[in-house]
Amino acid sequence: MTTRARKSILDSPWYWIYAFAAVGLALLLLIRPKFAQRQSNQEKQHQARQRAYQIEQGKTPSVEPSTVENRKVQLKPLFFFLFVLMLAAWIVTWCTHFYRRSSPGPSSPDDHEKEEP
Repeated sequence: MTTRARKSILDSPWYWIYAFAAVGLALLLLIRPKFAQRQSNQEKQHQARQRAYQIEQGKTPSVEPSTVENRKVQLKPLFFFLFVLMLAAWIVTWCTHFYRRSSPGPSSPDDHEKEEP
């Protein structure tokens, strides 16, 4: 009978993908209000330059100033990407490390060769 050394979960690259994606999501949640305010200010500055150019050309300004709620640049795609990455990495980590460890699988052919009748 052979004893198999159980690999550490820290050796799995999927665990680290899961860990970094989870930390990334937490940091995005923390930075979101500050990012929204800063992005809104930058978009207002850009829109002010556009309005000044339109006035200079003799046109009526058609650009509506952005607010924190209706910005052009959002963090939603990054949230979605990190969430899907974290979920996929968690599922793979769970299946490879915990699910397969708890379910008894068929013994390998090598085990049968080592046994003597």
